[in-house]
Amino acid sequence: MPRKIIYLLVFTACFATPALFSFYGVDAVHDGVMLKPAIDIAGGAVPFKETISQYGFFTVLLQAAALKVFGNYLVVLKLLTAFFYGLTGLFLFLLFRRFIPLWVNIIQVAVYLLLAPYYFWTFLPWSSVYSLFFQVLTLYLLSLTLGMERKGFYLAAGISASCAFWFRQPVGALLFLAVLGFFLLEGLLSGKIKECLRRAAWFFAGFLSLVLAVLVVLAGIHALKDLWKQSFEAAYTFGAGRGFGLKRVLGSLFPDNVGRLWSALPSSCIIIFISSVIFYRKFRGSISIPYPLYQIEKDGVKNG
Repeated sequence: MPRKIIYLLVFTACFATPALFSFYGVDAVHDGVMLKPAIDIAGGAVPFKETISQYGFFTVLLQAAALKVFGNYLVVLKLLTAFFYGLTGLFLFLLFRRFIPLWVNIIQVAVYLLLAPYYFWTFLPWSSVYSLFFQVLTLYLLSLTLGMERKGFYLAAGISASCAFWFRQPVGALLFLAVLGFFLLEGLLSGKIKECLRRAAWFFAGFLSLVLAVLVVLAGIHALKDLWKQSFEAAYTFGAGRGFGLKRVLGSLFPDNVGRLWSALPSSCIIIFISSVIFYRKFRGSISIPYPLYQIEKDGVKNG
């Protein structure tokens, strides 16, 4: 089957499934939190200054644009969110096709679809969905640098991580720190500190450039103070009210109210991380990374 057909099928499955759920159920609180500021901005209100928005500057701008084009309907925001679910599934597929065979890649897309929250709760046009896409896009861009130095991709990955930040601040901030931590760990394990610091610098430059550009725009519309109060102070106050102790962190990583499968995800990540570090330290002198790492049948390239 041609690649483009495979990509189209993956996107269609990952878009159509949440799109079906977008027509059922309304959460008056959470849906309203997203719909109200989007309607305000679509009608000409100044972000943050003339409307309250706690869940990402880019989120409310994107949703306002969708309402401007298709009308002030909640289902418009939900279908837009389903579209980003589809994009995320597609780029997950594009990311993993570089590492695993096609049939395994299809399984991971199916797992991605089956783990979605809208099977158990009302479908929400939440900022986390948009930010998730840019998380995956950042990883995909970084994967394109394996085997060769591509400064432009490090820069683009930084911009993508910055987009994740402006769609949902906590997600983007943790993604930014995680990527920098990856470069630092890579440098320590490989002994190539200067090379890894150069890569981190390009990534940092991409991230910072978009952050500064957005801050300049917000300063121009005199909304910086309101942004800080709504998206940072209010979020911190809401979170701090329930504490930031180790118990809450572990409770978030290993929730007891959504099934054991979710707790298996962070556990497997920790195991993979530790085993990867041990493996790399033991065999780093004999490891070579081919490029590309894996391509589907058309290229006739076997897994390196």
